[in-house]
Amino acid sequence: MSIQPDSDAEIRYRVEGRLKKRGEFYIHLTVYAAVILSLWAVWLLAGAGFPWPLMITLPWGAGLAGHGMDMYFGAAGPAVRREQVIREMMQQIYGDDWAVNATQADYNRIRLSIEKDFNKRKEFFIHLSVYLPVNLLFWLAWLLTRDTVGFPWPLLISLGWGMGLVAHAVDTYFQTGNRIRAREESIQREIERERERMYLEKPKRSRLVIADDGELMEVAEDTWEQEEKPKRGRRT
Repeated sequence: MSIQPDSDAEIRYRVEGRLKKRGEFYIHLTVYAAVILSLWAVWLLAGAGFPWPLMITLPWGAGLAGHGMDMYFGAAGPAVRREQVIREMMQQIYGDDWAVNATQADYNRIRLSIEKDFNKRKEFFIHLSVYLPVNLLFWLAWLLTRDTVGFPWPLLISLGWGMGLVAHAVDTYFQTGNRIRAREESIQREIERERERMYLEKPKRSRLVIADDGELMEVAEDTWEQEEKPKRGRRT
């Protein structure tokens, strides 16, 4: 059964989903810019002093950055690239006529693997985009209060959270990329080997016979039958 191309309704649904994600992010960005600029304007008019708008700018900025990464991977270049990668992977594994050679189940499996690959990358970049502004906030808070708090306490958060971020990066590296193609190629090789084993001749049966010298010997059953036929002919 060949693979059925996506219908116009399915393509429209994907495109509308991307446009919706973009619109939601741009609304978030607009609200963020308006509120943060207003807070900094109030701070300046109030005579500056302690930069309290930082306490809102950076945490909210971390959320905005995470939202931006989610939009980028789900509705911008990587979203379009994902569809191309799926087709390229199908072509590499099943040939130029992959739409005929592969089944719908094969296509669905490849698509799910590619989507998992992109989602793992998206999760890492969201993690990174949150890590940077939040840790920057902690270090700025320490710099503004270091006269009273000497120990650089943000170091504990940066290092502890940083180790988790590095572990996430390593996991993302080894769980994405060429692993999908390698796994599918390995599966196809095993399928071909299994097919070859299925079409091989069945192993010949053997039986024990008494040789002329009285010793037992193992002889293939078809060979034994060929030797017995002339003997039966002479008896008749």
